[in-house]
Amino acid sequence: MKTKIIRIIFISILSYSAGVCGQSSNLTIGEAIKKLEEAIVAEDISLLQGVVADNFAVSTTTWPASENLMQTIFNRKNFEYIRLISETPAEMPNGYRKVIVFIKETGKEQKETGVFLDKTNRIVYVDYFDWLFGRNRYQESRLQARIPLTVTETGSILLTIRINNYPRELHFLFDSGADGMATSRNLSDSLGLKVTGNQQASVVGGNMAVSISSGNIVYLDTLRLTNQNIALFERVRAGVDGIIGLNILKMYIARFDLDENFLLLYNFGRYDYGKEGEIVDIIVPASVPVIPGSIDLTGNGYVDGHFAFDTGANYYLIGFSSFVRKNKLLVSGFVPESQTSTVSFGKATPTFNGKCVDFKIDHFHLKEMPVSLQAGENWESKTDGSLGVRFISRYNFTINLLEKEIHFVENKRSELPIE
Repeated sequence: MKTKIIRIIFISILSYSAGVCGQSSNLTIGEAIKKLEEAIVAEDISLLQGVVADNFAVSTTTWPASENLMQTIFNRKNFEYIRLISETPAEMPNGYRKVIVFIKETGKEQKETGVFLDKTNRIVYVDYFDWLFGRNRYQESRLQARIPLTVTETGSILLTIRINNYPRELHFLFDSGADGMATSRNLSDSLGLKVTGNQQASVVGGNMAVSISSGNIVYLDTLRLTNQNIALFERVRAGVDGIIGLNILKMYIARFDLDENFLLLYNFGRYDYGKEGEIVDIIVPASVPVIPGSIDLTGNGYVDGHFAFDTGANYYLIGFSSFVRKNKLLVSGFVPESQTSTVSFGKATPTFNGKCVDFKIDHFHLKEMPVSLQAGENWESKTDGSLGVRFISRYNFTINLLEKEIHFVENKRSELPIE
């Protein structure tokens, strides 16, 4: 059957590239703290190069997007010094090493804070910088909201919301591949949304100008989200009123229970995933989760990639054309079962569909999983591909953007045939 996949992504998903920030040689802990001090006192982002790790994060965002958050800190704060209290690090359960420093803002008392480093003593995160954005890893994580959801036959996740004073309930697709919210221009007129600005949005296949409505109130059951931006497109996905993305995940730990059909939101802090399932590390280079995975197409070995974690994509996994060409996947012995087109805003790319021998994330596998491989020109998105909702919906999952991890537990849908 010849089908078309229409996909929208609101922001550029930057390519994952090891070595962007870190270097192969080790720093001493003292050197790392000294270089961090030089950067914040001089208010010079470039001085962070070589001292922060590739996954250096501020709040819920990883490098390079966290560079913008550091610049915000530099613009609003003046620092006098950072002083290392002891060069003897504490080994942490997550594999990082923690040292304690004093950090001094101009005109204020010095404060004690933790700096976390990787094995090469590159800085991964600093508690003080997270606190400046209202994030606290050490408080108890408590349930804040329990929101009903609907799971479609294909695994898509729908949330019922209301916007401002509009009386009708709206059905929005939860799309982890989107940075925020969007609806159609036609519906925006009924909602009375006021255009407050315009910006360029990156979509699969190119860029386009979109209008933005700011300052909206969004209600999800008992949860009230204020000052929300909503992008206005000529059209959104058929069958829904709009999409809602990572604006929820930037504020809460989000557990999606697709067996009981609830979204459970917890404040950031000490959270217990339970004994079952697998925790997978992610990066968030541009506000969209990117997850490592390995694919074996023919039984001749795995190819590693970094894939957007994308609940708005209606497939198992797609490899983008640059990844496909780099690894010669279409000439590796892979036997396509069908050919389709991936289409976005009039631009079509031929896509070959079949099944892999195995796809694995960390310690768990999915055998004989359908995959789609793009040919032709590169998409604007530079990740290796996307992991879609047909895979994701086979698990109850918890997304914790502050700790940069996703927890997976098989659900009832995992018993369904893979097709």
